[in-house]
Amino acid sequence: MANVVLAVATSHSPQATAPAELWPAMEDRDKRNQGLIDLEGNAVSYEELLEKAPESIAKEITPEVFARRAAANAQGLARVRAELEKADPDILIMFGDDQKAAYQNDNFPALLIYRGSEYVDTPRNGGEAKSYPVETNMADHLIKHLTANEFDISNQEYQNEGQAMTGAFSFVYHHVMTNKIIPVVPIHINTYFPPNQPTPKRCWDLGKAVQQGVESFGGNKKVAVLASGGLSHFVVDEEVDEMTLKALRDGNKQGLIDLPLHRLDAGTSEIRNWIATAGTVEDKKFHQIDYVPCYRSPAGTGCAMGFGYWK
Repeated sequence: MANVVLAVATSHSPQATAPAELWPAMEDRDKRNQGLIDLEGNAVSYEELLEKAPESIAKEITPEVFARRAAANAQGLARVRAELEKADPDILIMFGDDQKAAYQNDNFPALLIYRGSEYVDTPRNGGEAKSYPVETNMADHLIKHLTANEFDISNQEYQNEGQAMTGAFSFVYHHVMTNKIIPVVPIHINTYFPPNQPTPKRCWDLGKAVQQGVESFGGNKKVAVLASGGLSHFVVDEEVDEMTLKALRDGNKQGLIDLPLHRLDAGTSEIRNWIATAGTVEDKKFHQIDYVPCYRSPAGTGCAMGFGYWK
């Protein structure tokens, strides 16, 4: 039978790979962001965040801190890459979310498995499109297994002309699978957009069902699982990040299920991808590679990066 031999998790924000000297320019984008959520789960403007922000944030937004944290991001991502390459899996199952690059409001699925023979990354800047292999037999098997276990799974067999790849997954090709391309099963979770965001418990149960589906798949295949996204952004929430990471370190399923929903919106919602991944490896220990709270403005905006693996 197939087995999950490893799981990894990485943030996928552009800030995770951007040079430190580009971080200050990201503040301008935050000032225009109409989707900022404060630490109480309220929609706020940049100016409202700035008014409430502690003065201590000033020490987080110096060139020296930016450079140190950019280096930590590069090291964390390199370690994720190394762990995946060391495991050398036959199949990679990816949990990620879409931010209206691939799916739109005409039909935005809560849960979807891509099952086409190839997955095409069409850059939005008009660059060259690239095709990557999908493990279609595993994708179809998981769709059937999950449906039999009361998950209503959407499926997608092809991309429309020009349809982008979900950014959570294109990041993996550009920054994780840089040395070897592994056939994948992309699983989309709508972490981001109400009203059909799965709960943390549903995400855990999904991961557990995926593990069981893998183990019922014929053949002696090594399978790895990857979570793409998180941690808190676009307002850094170190408290909810530590709640998440502590629950992962402790193997505390209930701690993940009980994470406060009102703090799992906007980019922070991508913690759901980590929860689903944790569900696939309940028998394995989580190793935290690093946690890097990348503030980029005096209002406390930015992206907290997380890197880790289970084995």
